[in-house]
Amino acid sequence: MRKEFKQTRILVKEILETEPSTRNSDMDLYIKVVEKLNYDALHKPLVQVLSNLEVLGLPCFETVRRTRQKLQAEIPELQACDKVYDFRCEREEEYRKEFGSC
Repeated sequence: MRKEFKQTRILVKEILETEPSTRNSDMDLYIKVVEKLNYDALHKPLVQVLSNLEVLGLPCFETVRRTRQKLQAEIPELQACDKVYDFRCEREEEYRKEFGSC
C-alpha cells in the first residue's frame, strides 16, 4: 500500500473512532481530515484548495470517501447510523442497476 494511502487510512480510522458524526457525512469527515493535516487550508478559497491538494498535503475527497467506505465495511462499529447506512445501500444498488458494476 502506498505511504499516502496508508496514512490516509490511519487518519480516517482515527477520526471515525473519535468523531462519530463523521460516520454519517463524508463532507464532515473530509473537513476533519483537512483540519488535522493542514488547518490553514480551511480558511483558503475552495478553488485554491482543490487546485493545490498535493502542495497542501491533502488527499483528494474521493480517496477519503473510499477509505471511509472500506473501513466501515471492515469494522462494523464504525458504521453510519441505520438511516444513513440504508440510504447508502439503496444508492449503491441504484447505481449498479444504472451503470453496472465495475
